[in-house]
Amino acid sequence: MSIRLRRLARVIWPLLALLCLAACAPGGNGSGATTPTPGSADLNGCAAQQPPAGVAGKSADLIVTQGGDYTGLPVALRQGQTLEVRLPATIIWRLQQQDAAGILTTNEATGWYDATLKDCLWRFTAVKTGSATLSFSGGLVCPPNAACPAIAAIQQYNVTVR
Repeated sequence: MSIRLRRLARVIWPLLALLCLAACAPGGNGSGATTPTPGSADLNGCAAQQPPAGVAGKSADLIVTQGGDYTGLPVALRQGQTLEVRLPATIIWRLQQQDAAGILTTNEATGWYDATLKDCLWRFTAVKTGSATLSFSGGLVCPPNAACPAIAAIQQYNVTVR
């Protein structure tokens, strides 16, 4: 009887050891901590994570994007129209220069994150005729404890309201 127990023990102990190792090993099932991706809802350069009250569900009259149709060209609006600026959420954007003459108004001094577009958005309303410059600048969004290159991004829109 003791020979049978020894043989059984030789088979069971290695199996138990493998089972313990498998239970303790890190798995790919998402249970471990993950690093957020720049531009995602968990790590983006937008100052606000939700749109301001009254903006959700409303569309803008004109939308401009970084590298889009209006890069380097004047943006033309009529009084009462809204302009939406969309910039990549992988940059920590700041509105550096706004319209000092009050040609454009906004209720949101900071941009907000749009999870569908993965962009930071700003909305401006044309209230009187004239010209204004909107200048945005910023640096890259980087994961925590990661090396981050020192790169500056600049985007400018020259807006004319008629």
